[in-house]
Formats: sequence, C-alpha cells, structure tokens
Amino acid sequence: MEQLTSKKTQASMFDAMGFLPTFTDVRDAAAAKVPFEKPFVQTLAAGTKFVPASPGWSEIDSSLVLPTMLQEVISGKKDVAAASKDAAKKMNAAFSSAG
Repeated sequence: MEQLTSKKTQASMFDAMGFLPTFTDVRDAAAAKVPFEKPFVQTLAAGTKFVPASPGWSEIDSSLVLPTMLQEVISGKKDVAAASKDAAKKMNAAFSSAG
C-alpha cells in the first residue's frame, strides 16, 4: 500500500494513465508537464467538491445528463444555453424527486 500511494508511483501513474496525483507537489509537477491539466489542478486546489451530497445525484449520473449536455454542444445539436437549460431541468427534477 505504501508503494502504491507513494509520490513516485503517483507520478508514474500520471505519466502512464493520466491519473492526477493526490500529493499537491506531484500534481503541480504534472500540470507543469502537461499544461492542459492546469485548470483541473487549480480546481482541486480550490477545494471544489466533486459531486453534490444528494441522493438525486445517482439518477443524474446514471442518466448521463452532463455527458449528454456536452455531446449536444460539441456535436452542434444545441448551443450552450439550450443544452445547459435542458440539463438543468433534468437535474432539478432529479434533486426534487430525491427529497
């Protein structure tokens, strides 16, 4: 377990598979090597929470609400405003039904 969670192994796992390290100094080094990782590292450093602490999140996640929204924008089927509005409606419904 110690080897798996070591800074050296975490750096190697980033290089091999793109997994962001848990150690901030190793994460910063990864962002320096791969510049497009920098926004993700900054988001983690800001203390951002991954998902809402709500039972409704499992419905949102399993229904692929966010990936669908992104796909609609990327494919040009909807603009950002329309895709976001539709996704927000689905998310609000899921959160409301979860109590």
